[in-house]
Amino acid sequence: MNTLAGYRKMNIFFFGDEEEKKNFYLECICPFMEANRKGQYYATREWNGGPNTEVVYAGEEIDPKTLRREILRYCREKGLSWTPEQIQQNLRSYKKNQKNLLQMERKDKVPIRARNHLKVIQGTPDPEYYHRMYNSSDHVKLHFESKFLLQPLIEEALRTVKGKRDMLMLGMKLFQMTMALFDQGEKYASMVYFSNIEGFFGIARQYGKEQAFRQHFEGEYRRMAMDQFDETHAPGDLEGRFREAWTQIYDKCAALAEEGKFSEEGYWQLKDQEAQMQRNIRDLESPFHQAFRKDKHLHEIVSGKVHLTFRSVTNILYNLMPALNISFLEKNLCCYAIVRYIMEKYNTSWQEIMAERVI
Repeated sequence: MNTLAGYRKMNIFFFGDEEEKKNFYLECICPFMEANRKGQYYATREWNGGPNTEVVYAGEEIDPKTLRREILRYCREKGLSWTPEQIQQNLRSYKKNQKNLLQMERKDKVPIRARNHLKVIQGTPDPEYYHRMYNSSDHVKLHFESKFLLQPLIEEALRTVKGKRDMLMLGMKLFQMTMALFDQGEKYASMVYFSNIEGFFGIARQYGKEQAFRQHFEGEYRRMAMDQFDETHAPGDLEGRFREAWTQIYDKCAALAEEGKFSEEGYWQLKDQEAQMQRNIRDLESPFHQAFRKDKHLHEIVSGKVHLTFRSVTNILYNLMPALNISFLEKNLCCYAIVRYIMEKYNTSWQEIMAERVI
């Protein structure tokens, strides 16, 4: 795939509270897409420009005016209305955090305007964004198709998993599922997630917040009853269906890596990606990352087929978290908890795993 032709997107702005946003997604957006789509789609929560649902779909263009009428009908039927003060309150955290999130996700700023509430903005996926975030057009297509595959499971999870604790448990199950697909098993795969959480703590250290986050995550971990993690399951066959989907996704990622399709002119080059990774971790006061930088196998680890496959899978998983109403902070909590769980399960440490690792 040399372009993003054939893919379209809509951003649907809805500035209600958390419960209203969840219901709006399940009761208005998803039913509308099922009734009107001519191809596959995925819908995820987006923060840029204020709280909105970003829908990416394939097939014929969906009329935004028809969707807008459905949104207004839904709001009337549910008796939903908001004062200007309520809308500003619901936008406060988005305005506060937008600058930092733009830097982390390398997105172009969409202004947060209260008047965009209930608006539908039709467009196409931004090629420039995907060129700077992905390694090839096949890589982009892989992410789209993976999210299409996962969309029905996301909707089922939102309908059947009750309570934040159970949703976080599901999030950790998804982390564990992806680790189990790694050629060398979950113990060694945990280093990818350990790197993520150590990077999070490293950035927090620069703002004097590291200890506060570590204490918070450890306290939440102890409250989660992780000794019962293996016996805790999502309703019905949801976990089994997620496992099947992740296996398909992993196999597709591995095939791209084997065929050398994580490289294409005009997209993010692997050598540039490795250089940026080096810059990102150079100044982190993290014993793990400083040891990683000195590893003689660093290039092979970062640019080898095994890592390219698993990195792509983990990025899809990270992108999935907002759709499950798992926030950025909660995603990092899941990351911390599952790594902590794996370390205890195997009675090991990151130092021992790095020493044992087979490249």
